[in-house]
Amino acid sequence: MTFGRIRSVDTHPTATSFLHIIRMMSLYTPAKILLRNANVENDDHFRVLVDFKECLIKKFRDNAKAAADLRVAMKDDLMEELGKRYVNELPLSKEDRIGNFLIYDVAGYMVKTRENLFECEACRQTVITKEADLPSDFDADAYTRARTKGGLVFVTLSMYQTLCAIEKVVSNHFKSLNHIYITDTFQECIAKVKLTNVLPLFCDTHRHCNMGTLIMEYVKVRYYFESKRLKNVLLSKEQTTVQASFKLAKNAHTRNLIQSNT
Repeated sequence: MTFGRIRSVDTHPTATSFLHIIRMMSLYTPAKILLRNANVENDDHFRVLVDFKECLIKKFRDNAKAAADLRVAMKDDLMEELGKRYVNELPLSKEDRIGNFLIYDVAGYMVKTRENLFECEACRQTVITKEADLPSDFDADAYTRARTKGGLVFVTLSMYQTLCAIEKVVSNHFKSLNHIYITDTFQECIAKVKLTNVLPLFCDTHRHCNMGTLIMEYVKVRYYFESKRLKNVLLSKEQTTVQASFKLAKNAHTRNLIQSNT
């Protein structure tokens, strides 16, 4: 019964959403019983709801503060290690052209949606360029060129090569399906990323802050796409199972009808 109620809120709950729904139900059920069936005054109704609200707000603020402290510590640790691994050149990868198209397009999207990282003109010159300034033999921007009507952003070769190096680490991390069962999988992925050689983007003044933010934001975007991909895979498998079961049930029903008629 409890699982059925959880499924009524979220048809395919993840471990995180399952825990959130359980917590909400543990508060909603006693509150509903108290407010509807108990012999209490209106002031008591209000006080109970306020207590629950304050409890939830305090928990949210504590979690938000802990998450903020964790992000700061992760970024500092990331930049401390990456500061030792800056290189002047990275090889261009031409093995997966479709993947390269997507990496370049996502790089432009990140620059477009996180303009606060590129307010400094010196920083902008290291990450943003014009289409005509890219090398003639560079084709990773083909997908962006095909879609742009003047509003898309073209990133520099250095920005693209840095994200390619990060993408290689993240993709290898996602190859093992065990990462979805690890509680601190994001921290583990960042621990692998910080051992990567990257190009020094941004100016010397803002590099420590902006470089770490950019890399962590890219990994967050990749985790979002990976969660969508896994959800689609699981849903497709479930739909295939349901369709196969429905077909078997239909065949069994047809066979029983034939037997009963004969």
